Amino acid sequence: TTLFRSLDVFTEIGQTLGNYIHSVGGGIMLSSWMQLRASILNKEILVPKYPEAAYGCAILAACIHDQQCDLVKACSDIVEITHRYQPDLNLFDKYEPVYEKFQKKVEKLLAQVQSG
Repeated sequence: TTLFRSLDVFTEIGQTLGNYIHSVGGGIMLSSWMQLRASILNKEILVPKYPEAAYGCAILAACIHDQQCDLVKACSDIVEITHRYQPDLNLFDKYEPVYEKFQKKVEKLLAQVQSG
């Protein structure tokens, strides 16, 4: 759910999301999980050849050091994609209303916690 919430926050602060997401971490080993994520998010999931977080951090650090760096271009030039998972729109349509209910419950719980 952290990934889903993160994408919601990006949208809330006015960021434009593309049609795909690079995915790293242990979950990439499970093709069924990656397929489910693609369908739930309604975005193509791209799995890089080197999925370690340090690889991505190195690219970010290089771009921070070079003020003229285009991070999107740097990633497309450097990162080799080994797997692609396309969303299944039938699953997305089934998941969307359930996720909206989940979001409302989380917001209600957060409000309760914050009010003490």
